[in-house]
Amino acid sequence: MVFKKTERSPMRIAFFLLFVVISNIFASFNLENQFNNLGSSSIKTESLKQNFLSEPLESLINPDEYTLGPGDGIYLNIVTANQIVNLNLFISPIGDILIPVVGTVFVNGLTINEGFSAIRDKCLDKYNDSNISITLSKIKDFKIQVLGPFKESGVYISNPVSRVSDVYEQILRFNNEASISDSSILSLKKILSRRNIILERDSRTYPVDILKFSITGEEELNPFLQSGDKIFFDLLDKNITITGGVKAPGVYEYVEGETVSSMIELAGGFTYDAIDQQIEISRFIDTDLRSEMISKENFNTMILNAQDLINVKVKNNYKKHKLVEIKGEVLNPGFYSVEEGKTTVRDIIDKAGGYSSLADRNKISIMNSTSFDEKSDLDNESTFLYRKEFHDYIHKSYEINELNQLIPINAYGEMQVKKILDYNVYDGYFIEIPKNFPFIEISGAIKYPGLYPFSKDKSLNQYLRDAGGITESETNDIYIIKRGSGQRINYKNIDKLDSGDIIYIVQKINLDKKTKLENSIMIANGITSTLSFIISLIVLLGGFN
Repeated sequence: MVFKKTERSPMRIAFFLLFVVISNIFASFNLENQFNNLGSSSIKTESLKQNFLSEPLESLINPDEYTLGPGDGIYLNIVTANQIVNLNLFISPIGDILIPVVGTVFVNGLTINEGFSAIRDKCLDKYNDSNISITLSKIKDFKIQVLGPFKESGVYISNPVSRVSDVYEQILRFNNEASISDSSILSLKKILSRRNIILERDSRTYPVDILKFSITGEEELNPFLQSGDKIFFDLLDKNITITGGVKAPGVYEYVEGETVSSMIELAGGFTYDAIDQQIEISRFIDTDLRSEMISKENFNTMILNAQDLINVKVKNNYKKHKLVEIKGEVLNPGFYSVEEGKTTVRDIIDKAGGYSSLADRNKISIMNSTSFDEKSDLDNESTFLYRKEFHDYIHKSYEINELNQLIPINAYGEMQVKKILDYNVYDGYFIEIPKNFPFIEISGAIKYPGLYPFSKDKSLNQYLRDAGGITESETNDIYIIKRGSGQRINYKNIDKLDSGDIIYIVQKINLDKKTKLENSIMIANGITSTLSFIISLIVLLGGFN
């Protein structure tokens, strides 16, 4: 018998491959149905959207400390050979968690690691060849009691990642919102205690000190909250005052059992200039005030009483720089440290690099800068003063006087400046070296007012002749105004002119006819009013009878 080799057509091969693919699809579908038929039909094979934590955290949650309870969310991922299951689950009010197909697991009161281990073991009992992944997807909320002598006390919603201080802020926020609409509500911002807070948990009480926690960071002073907590807040009453050489002197709320050492820590510790070997405590014994010095070795054992006052003495001017500022025509203007009573004006000029090429070495101004702080820069002030327009001589004199009152020392001329250079300087002094101004300004009742080149050999009369001579003047009063300080001197009391001086000739004030008429009418009205008053007074007193 002869057998012929048959050839498979491409069409047959294609049908065979298609049959294999369809068979696999139906097989997978049947396996999924079998898994669903094993338990609740609510199990899904598709990926579910995870719930992420919405609470702001101080740090990562410690899985060995955080205890699971009703409301906590758990994200569960089960991977088998042919199945992926993702579930968002929540712990029930009775403390267990229901896993479809697998069953219930009691996790209330367990830590995260303990609870996850129990869930994993339960799932592996059902699917021993599966890979189990678990994470915390939501933090539970719970209610706590807030007690105290204020309207905002009551039941608050909180969570395990909130501290007592968070409840404190909630109280203040609710109080502020209520006081906006009702002004009769007492503001708690300055009177709600931060240090005498009591936390009750599992029939035990714990002291809470939010202020001290903010400084030391001790966890037990401001613990995280748990379900069933009660918090007792009080209002401010007793206090302790600390003054002197501490970084944050002030009035602090009193806590029973407080020591000198802990109070100094609360006030930020000693300053660099504090005398830290002993402190003084002023204390009321009944109504009598007594003081006692406490040495450093007793700081940790000395218990404070309410209303005590702690005084930490400081070393006077200890390592504090005394500064003098020099400005104007020196090479390096600025602030320089001085030794009061020893450093001289000459020393400061030398420290500043000496005079500049534009300096007027025959002029110098010194003042205490604490008073000048209220004014603008001296150079700008003087420049403004001599460029502005004045209504009359009285107006100009007033403006000059106002500036002059700020300057205690002004020296002009070689002899005066030489004496000033040997003066001692003190903290806060301000030294001004003016720029050389080689002109004389002439203004007022003069024919040609303006600036004229300075010459030390010229007299006052020569300058007046150069300016065309005096015009109309009521008194022929002539004043020399010192540039920079504004000091005015009658020409009879000055020996010679200096560069930058202003010669001012008092002008005659001419009134026009209208002004004279108005003045006459005002005078007549004044006389009439006075006579009427006198006559009325005489009649009232019966003077004509």
